[in-house]
Amino acid sequence: MQHILRYSSIALLMVFATTSLSAQTEQFAFRISFKDKAATTFSIFNPSSFLSQRAVDRRAKYGIAVDSTDLPVVATYIDSVLNVTNGVLHLSSRWFNHCVILTEDSSSVLNLLNLNFVDRVKKVGYYSTGLHQKPSNTYDSIGNTGNKPTAFDENFYAAAWNQINLCQGAYLHEQGNMGEGKLISVIDVGYSGVNSIAAFDRLFAEDRLIDTWNFIYDSSYVFDYGSHGTQVLSCMAAYIPETFVGTAPKAMYALYATDHLSTEQAIEEDNLLAATERADSLGTDVINSSLGYNTFDNSSDSYSYSDLDGNTTLAAKAANMATRKGILFVTSAGNEG
Repeated sequence: MQHILRYSSIALLMVFATTSLSAQTEQFAFRISFKDKAATTFSIFNPSSFLSQRAVDRRAKYGIAVDSTDLPVVATYIDSVLNVTNGVLHLSSRWFNHCVILTEDSSSVLNLLNLNFVDRVKKVGYYSTGLHQKPSNTYDSIGNTGNKPTAFDENFYAAAWNQINLCQGAYLHEQGNMGEGKLISVIDVGYSGVNSIAAFDRLFAEDRLIDTWNFIYDSSYVFDYGSHGTQVLSCMAAYIPETFVGTAPKAMYALYATDHLSTEQAIEEDNLLAATERADSLGTDVINSSLGYNTFDNSSDSYSYSDLDGNTTLAAKAANMATRKGILFVTSAGNEG
């Protein structure tokens, strides 16, 4: 995985789904872009049929109209693609009107160009063997999570004091703003131990973990595979007074794993995009991403310096679109120059 702990700009599988595809047979991932949504069965005048009420309310709050980019990809288009390729659907993007499929037969995608609604086909991933092994991580419980502090001071925040003090977070907390009522979606590698570390006990006890999805393995389980997401989440959600208190310990959270550890391929940007769209549909207020991409295993997919202009990469486009939908998209600045 690229840039763990030293990410550059924004940006981001493949993933071997638990499907009938052979675990030991090579697999290819293709992004299929469609020309239109002419055959859609949805209407922008009935957004509740494809967006959560929270997402609809957020658009209304900021005066953002529901438009064709909000409409799901046409299901019959995807069905036709899967029939032609004998593939498996990995994800789809309503914002950019495409889908990503996994197939064992790379030659079959040539027939997709005969479909009048298909615009482009691009290979975004290749896997010579089956499901990659997930590294295991073990964590010990830290201790009691404590109660409301008598003072929001260095003693209360302890190891988190420097970051809290730098951003004057204690002032916000004193005013009762600890993330209540806000939904934050985190896009990262994995979240090893989050379901067992005491610092996150309140997140579960108060039912504030709203959604999880692992875009690497097409699974809802995100509590292994990598600990960087755990570290990032702790900066916001951890709550153990006098040990470590995050910046928004009372917010609701959604956790999405999108980055493949052992390969560096274009499909990981598709994963980030899909996670961003899922967060939007859920009605998220803030997205935090700590992943960045510029160099891929397939050099033809790599970006030049001039491509990193905030508009060209797929991940940048995802962040820009999220912003247009009323979401605050926060991403790491990186330290690679």
